[in-house]
Amino acid sequence: MQAMKLDRSSPIPLHQQIECLLRRMARRPEYREGKLLPTEVTLAAHLHVSRNTLRAAMTRLEAEGLLQRTPKVGTRVGRSQPHTSLRQWHSFTEEMRRQGITVENYALALRHTRAANDVAAALGVDPTRELWRLQRVRGWDGVPAVLAISWLHPDLKLTGNEDFRAPLYEVIHRASGRTPAVSREQISALKADATVAAALNLAAGAPVLLRRRIIQDGKGRPIEYNLNYYRTDRYTLTLDMESPTGR
Repeated sequence: MQAMKLDRSSPIPLHQQIECLLRRMARRPEYREGKLLPTEVTLAAHLHVSRNTLRAAMTRLEAEGLLQRTPKVGTRVGRSQPHTSLRQWHSFTEEMRRQGITVENYALALRHTRAANDVAAALGVDPTRELWRLQRVRGWDGVPAVLAISWLHPDLKLTGNEDFRAPLYEVIHRASGRTPAVSREQISALKADATVAAALNLAAGAPVLLRRRIIQDGKGRPIEYNLNYYRTDRYTLTLDMESPTGR
């Protein structure tokens, strides 16, 4: 636990920092194999926080299924997967970081090309016009999790010399000053074709989750047409729904 330290000068609340530290701890091999986590008393004392602050983080992780607490026994790592919420889509890298996961880029390809008619229509561009097509394979722990294919609107004025290993929307904002505000999405399940299977190190026909998105800025101008193919054994998509009456 020596590496578990809180940054009390950070604007991030302590319980959120603890949540991130616990996610990292839960990924260590000994805990994934069933070893009990340190007790609440031990963790709270080590981090110099109250047990209520610690429980605020642990309760959330328990609700996700990442942690399983058994009375008079202790806390173990559950069987949950890294996940994303439809409410939090701006940065895949940042969202995974909050779960204690460092995203890695395993493949990156960028080319200037004409888009298929449906992509051109979604972006509102002439089908004869060329635009940047960015393809990335991303994951963690040496295993791919998602194949992301993006067609980027030509009005963004990207040159192709940008560092696309960085978070995409940061690259776009630096180049154009435009920031994504709306994501219009379709989500479906399908079988991986040969191309998707090869990129994600799967057998052809394996189940994948497809997230098809049109990203717009605050003025309704299209920024990106995006396809994300997720490995279902590496990733879970969550949806929070609320009653309009609040009840």
